Amino acid sequence: MFHADAALVRRVLHAESIHTHFQPLVSLRRGTVFGVEALSRGTDPKTKALVPPADLFAAAAHTGARLALDRLCRKRALEAFRPLYERDPALLLSLNVDASVIDASCVHSRVLDEQVKQAGIPPENVAIEIIESRAGGALALMEFVADYKRRGYVVALDDFGAGHSNLDRIHLLKPDLIKLDRTLISRIDRHFHKQEVVKSFVRLAGRTGCMVLGEGVERLEEALTLLECGVDVFQGFFFARPEPAAAGHGAAQSALAAVAEAHKRTSIRRYNAEKIRFAGYHALVERICARLGAIGASQPEHPAGENASPTAPACSTALLHRCLAHCLEEDPRIECLYLLDAEGVQISETICRPERVRPSRRLLYEPARRGTDHSCKEYFLPLRSGMTRFTSEPYLSLASGRQCITIAAMLMDREGMARILCIDLMAES
Repeated sequence: MFHADAALVRRVLHAESIHTHFQPLVSLRRGTVFGVEALSRGTDPKTKALVPPADLFAAAAHTGARLALDRLCRKRALEAFRPLYERDPALLLSLNVDASVIDASCVHSRVLDEQVKQAGIPPENVAIEIIESRAGGALALMEFVADYKRRGYVVALDDFGAGHSNLDRIHLLKPDLIKLDRTLISRIDRHFHKQEVVKSFVRLAGRTGCMVLGEGVERLEEALTLLECGVDVFQGFFFARPEPAAAGHGAAQSALAAVAEAHKRTSIRRYNAEKIRFAGYHALVERICARLGAIGASQPEHPAGENASPTAPACSTALLHRCLAHCLEEDPRIECLYLLDAEGVQISETICRPERVRPSRRLLYEPARRGTDHSCKEYFLPLRSGMTRFTSEPYLSLASGRQCITIAAMLMDREGMARILCIDLMAES
C-alpha cells in the first residue's frame, strides 16, 4: 500500500500537479473580502484523479517527503495568488505552513521568504497559518514566528480552542490572528457555554493585540451569534466554498450583505427588548423602594465582633423581613432581596425564593447574612461613587448557585436614612 502511496507522491512532486483553491476571509465592519486562505488540491498526473489533501500529506509524511510537498503547495499558492494581488493590492493571502516540519534545522532556512519574494508579493500581504501543537519543538516554533514577524509577515494560529491548544502560546508567539476552531463555532447559537468561551477569547485577543476569526461558519445563525460575541472576521461554507482564483468573490459578498442586513434587524430587536426589560426593572425597583421607604429600615442585632451599622432606625427587624418577603411577589424573576446601609453593610437577612436555593450545594452557595460587608461588590461601588441605581452583568449568584443579575438602588427610609436595596433577578437566557 505504501509503495503505491510513495509512487503517487513522487509523481505529484515531479509534475508539480498541485492546484490551489481560495476561500474568502470576510469582515462585516469592513464590508468586504479582505483576504483568502490558500487550500491545496493534488492531482495524480497518471490518472488525473483528485487526491484528498489529508491522504497526500499522510503519504508524504510516511515517505519523508512532507517538507518538499509543503514547499510545493506554498509555491503554487503564491503563483495563483499573484493575479489576485495585482487586482487588489490590499488583499491578504493566508498560507498554511505544516508546523510538523518546523524544527531547529529549518527555522532560519528562509525558503518561504524566498518564495514570497519570487512571487512579487510583499510580506505584509502574507499570513503564515500554523497549528502550533504540531510544531517540532516549542523553541523552534518561537524562533520561526519571531523571525517572520520581524520581516513583516502576519502570523495566525489555526484551530485555536481545540483540545490541544495552549493559551500560553498567545503570550509566547504573540500572533496577529487567532482562528477559532470549528468545534467552537458549530451551533454556537444553541450553546451558552461556547458563547462564553468565545467571548473570553475575544477579550483576551483584544488585550493582547490580535484579531479573532471564526472558522467553519456554515449557518447564518452562527455568524450572527459570533457577531454578538465580538467576532467580526469569518470564513466558512456559508460565505463561500474554496474555488479557483478565477471564480471571484461574488458569493461571499452576497452572503456578507445578507449577514449585515440580518445583524441590523436582530440588533434593533435586541435593543428594543432591552429597553422594555430595563423599563420593567425601573418600575419594579420603584414599587419595592416605595414599600420599603414607607416603613423605614431596621438596624440588625449583630453578634459580637460582626459589622454594625452606625445608626438604628425605629422599625423592627421582623417588620422589615415581612415587607421584603411580600416584595418577592412583585415579580416571579426575583431570587433574593436584601438591604444594605450606606457603608455597604447588610442590615437585613437575605430573603430568598425557596425554590431558587439549592440545599444540596449549601457548602458552595449560601445567602449572605446580616452584617455581611458588600462594600467591595460590583453593584455597591457605583452607588458609592454617586450613582443612584446600578444593574450588574450576569454572574453566578453565591446565594443560589445560578446565573443572576443584581439591581442596586439607593432609597431613603421613613427616618431619612440612606439605604441600598439589592434585588437579585434570574438572568435571562
